[in-house]
Amino acid sequence: MKKPWLHGWLLGLFGWLLIGSACAQTADILNVRIWQAPDNTRLVFDLSAPVQYKAFQVENPNRLVLDISNSVIHADLAALDIKGSLIEGLRSGIQDGTTTRIVIDLKQKLPFRDFSLAPNKQYGNRLVVDLLTPDSAAPVIAPAVVSAPSLPAAVQTTSVSTNPSSLNSAVPVVTATPVVGPSSANNQPKPAVPISSPSLGANGGAAPAVSTAPVQVVSTGVVSPSAPAAPVIQAQPLKSESYRDIIIAVDAGHGGEDPGAIGAGGLREKDVVLSIARQLAQMLDKEPGFKAYLTRRGDYYVDLRKRTRLAREANADMFVSIHADAFKNDSARGASVWTLSERGATSEMGRWLAQTENNADLIGGVGGVSLDDKDEVLAGVLLDLSMTGTLKLSDQVGKDVLGQVGRIARLHKNHVERAGFVVLKSPDIPSILVETGFISNSHEASQLRTRSYQQQLATSIFNGIKHHFYSQPQPNTWIAAKVRQPDLPVISATALKPADRVLYKVGPGDTLSAIAARNKVSLSRLLRENDLDHQTVIKVGQVLVIPSS
Repeated sequence: MKKPWLHGWLLGLFGWLLIGSACAQTADILNVRIWQAPDNTRLVFDLSAPVQYKAFQVENPNRLVLDISNSVIHADLAALDIKGSLIEGLRSGIQDGTTTRIVIDLKQKLPFRDFSLAPNKQYGNRLVVDLLTPDSAAPVIAPAVVSAPSLPAAVQTTSVSTNPSSLNSAVPVVTATPVVGPSSANNQPKPAVPISSPSLGANGGAAPAVSTAPVQVVSTGVVSPSAPAAPVIQAQPLKSESYRDIIIAVDAGHGGEDPGAIGAGGLREKDVVLSIARQLAQMLDKEPGFKAYLTRRGDYYVDLRKRTRLAREANADMFVSIHADAFKNDSARGASVWTLSERGATSEMGRWLAQTENNADLIGGVGGVSLDDKDEVLAGVLLDLSMTGTLKLSDQVGKDVLGQVGRIARLHKNHVERAGFVVLKSPDIPSILVETGFISNSHEASQLRTRSYQQQLATSIFNGIKHHFYSQPQPNTWIAAKVRQPDLPVISATALKPADRVLYKVGPGDTLSAIAARNKVSLSRLLRENDLDHQTVIKVGQVLVIPSS
């Protein structure tokens, strides 16, 4: 005779044993990776299962300790490349029979944060430790400022107009001489290359609280042609105008723990877009009136909201994020340009891409990240975006870039598209996201793999940006001055020291030899400084650089 109650009891006991066995499952520490960013060093431990752990610091000497319960380490800690980091070394041992203790020896006491990540399409369970660089701060680029003349519409005897709106006028000057503009403490040049840029919790893995000189300038007319030669009159000061560079924040998507989309042959989106971003930044830095700021310069991850914060703190005039994504349908192809949508995506593709890109923080690793943007703060920000015209400006620059990209690449759509990309949610900076193509498409993946095609894409984005800012020049920028005064010479703010050079505006009757003599410099030096020759015909209103005498 069967006993149903006994059968049920045995099944229940077996189930409890299975659950207990699962709870006691030993986790393997499979691998460890290191990513070095400007403001932190990240250690990522790959795990075969979720773990319980504790993280705490010990001093004398400084070290960070990880106690990972019920685990076995298989990773080769000695093989980890820690050169150039603040880590002296890593070692491991067994604590209490089943706990793996990993000791991270540090060169100094460092603030840190730690968190675990659940599996996703790219990775399994992970334990992440970020060692934060002391006093790390977001890099800030001070706009390059070049003191230049507010070219007068008219100068009569000693009366001078300094109205910037009258710069297009070229009126003969009755009497005037070279004048040195006054220095300003705020008009310091910036470096030629932008420089990128805590009490500690213990036990339980809780995230701890973490804590040059202006160019001198002259503006002048000259004595009328009929006037006899005369000694140079002592210069009188004119009010100077400050010009700054347009700063473009160039954002290479993904990076570090987040490879982005993966194409044929293991082609990784993060590598392709970093190459394009670097080339674009080089082009911008070589172009007078522009400076680039890269949100990431190497293979490390920067969370989405930090990218826009870095751009804002760098005083960026524009933010361009570069991607090369994948779509569930591998026949999808074509480059596209996206701006922020406040009412939802304009297409199924937009919804898919936005969801994919916005999940990057979950892949790249941001402890406690929230992508829930449906709060009153964001609603206010989006309203402010519309009111201030930032979205409109984003659309305008997006059209210029799309038009240039379309010259060398097939376009997915012939218009700027919109979607809710987190990385574009900067309330005060026109922002665009450029999808350079689809790695999931075999043909486009083969193109994106080549250096030459990457350079073509960078060039097309650069041309679109340049066209936009020359067609809509920003006030008080070198480009705005160049549009008003096409002969404005290129001056490197970082190459000049006080009194090294001045600017000279050509007046009626001026000749190169007369200008050289009047300013007590040799004709050959004047020609060389302005890239001219003896046959060059100068024009009234043209501005020349006068080398130091």
